[in-house]
Amino acid sequence: LGLRADRGRVRVVVEPRPSQSAANAVRAAGGEIEASYAGLVQALVVPSELETLSRSPEVGYVRPPHRFVPQSATGEEVPASAADHFQAALWSGAGVKVAVIGLGFAGLADRQASGDLPEDVVTQDFCGGAFGTGSEHDTGVAEIVHEVAPAAQLYLLCIDSAVTLGQAVEYAKANGVTIINTSFTALNESRADGSGGPG
Repeated sequence: LGLRADRGRVRVVVEPRPSQSAANAVRAAGGEIEASYAGLVQALVVPSELETLSRSPEVGYVRPPHRFVPQSATGEEVPASAADHFQAALWSGAGVKVAVIGLGFAGLADRQASGDLPEDVVTQDFCGGAFGTGSEHDTGVAEIVHEVAPAAQLYLLCIDSAVTLGQAVEYAKANGVTIINTSFTALNESRADGSGGPG
């Protein structure tokens, strides 16, 4: 079914029925709640309990977490976006907090050691310990943001589902971040007409 296993359990996202709590149903099925956001619950559940969980009167839907896919980051964005003209006018991003929300930031220490990224980036792991794993795509995105706004304070936030994406957005807002960048997509997640629920 494409579900990721962890210690004999599978990771799922549970969507509640209106005015219900999916968390209660997950606990009743013996599941472990990993994260929650706006009613959605990401949990680890024993496969044999999935049908029981899905039949709970509190649960609207049990599904795998949407699989996010990195988008393109090609480089040369400073001249392509005319950011060099803003920098020449002394608009460097000073006093601005920018979050890059991604699927992992492999190679971050190397980019900091080479001077391509500053040492004072703020990092937060919402991806279950996978912050430094995966591709270097989101590290490259952070580098582009730094090239465009070299004086901005960068926040690098790693996520692994729509639930942890919501948590990362709330974290960024709570820490005064005014610009949030993402460079990934989840295919077939919704109708893409704004009518869907959280995530």
